[in-house]
Amino acid sequence: MTSDDPAQNKTPEDLPETSAVIAETVHNAVEDAVAETVAEPVQGRQEIDDPSTLAERTTTVIRLGSLLLAAGTGGYRVKRAMQRAAFALGIDRFDASVTLTNITATAYTKDDYRTLVSEAPAIGVNASRIEALESISRDISHGISNADLNSRIDHVVKWVKPRYGLWVNALASGFACAAFAVLNKFPPEALLFVLLGATFGQMTRRVLGHRGWNQLGVAALAGVVASVIYLLCVSITAEIVPGFIYNSANAGYAPVSAGFVASVLFLIPGFPMFTSLLDLAKLDFNSGIQRFTYMLTLLAAATSSVWIVTLATGLQPLPQIGNPYQVRFGVEWWPLFVWVASFIGIAGFAVLFNCSRRMALLSSVTGATANLLKFILVDQSIVGLNLPTQTGAFIAALFIGLVAAIIAPSMRIPRITMSVPSSVIMIPGASMYRFIYFLNVGDLGLAARNLMDAGLVVIAIGAGLAIARMVTDPEWLYDRRHPRFHRGYLIGRTQRAILGIQAARRAAKKAIREAARHDAHRIEREQTGPTQHAVSKFQD
Repeated sequence: MTSDDPAQNKTPEDLPETSAVIAETVHNAVEDAVAETVAEPVQGRQEIDDPSTLAERTTTVIRLGSLLLAAGTGGYRVKRAMQRAAFALGIDRFDASVTLTNITATAYTKDDYRTLVSEAPAIGVNASRIEALESISRDISHGISNADLNSRIDHVVKWVKPRYGLWVNALASGFACAAFAVLNKFPPEALLFVLLGATFGQMTRRVLGHRGWNQLGVAALAGVVASVIYLLCVSITAEIVPGFIYNSANAGYAPVSAGFVASVLFLIPGFPMFTSLLDLAKLDFNSGIQRFTYMLTLLAAATSSVWIVTLATGLQPLPQIGNPYQVRFGVEWWPLFVWVASFIGIAGFAVLFNCSRRMALLSSVTGATANLLKFILVDQSIVGLNLPTQTGAFIAALFIGLVAAIIAPSMRIPRITMSVPSSVIMIPGASMYRFIYFLNVGDLGLAARNLMDAGLVVIAIGAGLAIARMVTDPEWLYDRRHPRFHRGYLIGRTQRAILGIQAARRAAKKAIREAARHDAHRIEREQTGPTQHAVSKFQD
């Protein structure tokens, strides 16, 4: 008797082929389903009953972008955060042009559009606010009402304030500049004077800055205060304790009095320097060129203070030829000095950037390790490689960018708040100040040399950070003029689909092997005949 079900009429020889066909069919079906998932539009946004108008929602999105812009982040990050917020609010398309202080944006829905222009408040650097605002833009991807988004932004504006008080902020600047003095090989006797000068210089800048004074004038005045206090400390100490000042003029490196240039290194605008280079690497010329110009004006104001002091005192910011730390403590201890000084310097600048303790710790460890790597590649006394300084800076910046790409997402912090503070320690600030000095005294040869040294190192650091970003972020590798969805939807969904296809193939191959093995065993049993017990039972 036969059954109407074709599957029950298969002979034992057909079973392995049947199982293989079934498994292959399942595999193809899974692969087609995943492919359709990739091809169809992303349906990640929930429909929310929001009575607000398009103009109100656009205003909220621009408000988020303006606060990010005022916090000092790059133009490309401002655009991406606004696009995330616009998508969450139900805006179909959002185009924005971001400059240093202005945002011009147009929002589109199916039957309407609005164009708004906004000017950012005072420009500064606030890494904690960048973290909080970008966290909002990431967490609302499922959809949010306009009132709820405004409420979250209000919470950030109200509660994310400067983390550190006046004295902590000023002392952090002092320790950072003292660490720079070690890395620039100024004598150990100069460290205390550098700390005092930079502390009072940063205190001057913060107090006047909070009162709304012009940033350029404040930078120049703070530089003069730091330099004068440093020179006063050196002069008073030389009169009271003459033996405390190490006479290093005959030892092959500059005297202590030349170390005043280290006390003004806190004025180097590291954050806008690297964000402008990253904007230019992203081909965002509106924001990149303006931010770079802003950095140059701040740098000119800061370096002018060194020129004023040298003009009044006759001192020269001479470079260091020898290394007093190797002479006094031994060559084998120099790498430890480099790592510890780099750690302290980055931690100090992280406080100036208003980073959280977590961001400061991660940046300090990463940047100190990268700067030690640069010294190993560049400093002939450590290993002997003696590579060009810009080559070592590029490799170190590439290392920082790759480490930030791994650590920052898992810690839920913006990569820029980790990579930029880690890279600040490698800025050749002393060469920038010496360029202005030699330019003013008419020594064009040394001026050009210091300018080229500083420029090549800064470009190398920016290139290292940009290449690390291109390697780890598809939105940097590919040009998307109007990305509708951010990376977590479009790129992330595609990656998950590819992994799903690979998993489906592995599962299908495993099912084919198990089915073939099972059917082979079953055929072998049927060909050898039933057991004695089964035969007797069948006859009964």
